[in-house]
Amino acid sequence: MHTLKKISVLALFLPLFAFVNAHKFYVSTSNVRYSEKEKAVQIISRVFADDLEKTIDQRYGIRSRLATPKEDPKADTYLERYYTDKFIVKVDGKTKKFRFIGKEYKEGMIVSYLEIPDTPLPSSLEIENRLLYETYPEQQNIVHIRAKNIRKSFLLLRDDDHCLLNL
Repeated sequence: MHTLKKISVLALFLPLFAFVNAHKFYVSTSNVRYSEKEKAVQIISRVFADDLEKTIDQRYGIRSRLATPKEDPKADTYLERYYTDKFIVKVDGKTKKFRFIGKEYKEGMIVSYLEIPDTPLPSSLEIENRLLYETYPEQQNIVHIRAKNIRKSFLLLRDDDHCLLNL
């Protein structure tokens, strides 16, 4: 009889467990910071490794195998190309080219480091973040911008992929 109660309780809660992995959230986070000391715009972008790998592989027709021992030796080149196309930074209304400094893997995420050196203190920073929209239309990109003593966060969506911080 005791076993029957366990089975009944399990049968009651089993449907709830079925929905735990049924929906995946597609989100990235990018921190954009102006460093007065370095006179540079510094960017740290965090994207789920599996989502970025799928997008890079489809876009460039490769098997990047990101975050694995068999990672494509050109993975950084592909990531830099992708970021250049999909993550646009404007300083005082002018598009600036960034350097792809590198990446690391943390807890299922690819953390990419970008920098725009030799940048005087801007009066505005504008970000266009279109990462992963071609693969995941429901993708949400969170952008945190910090310069001077001003901090502002933005939620960017496929149809609203720009944000602007006036300093």
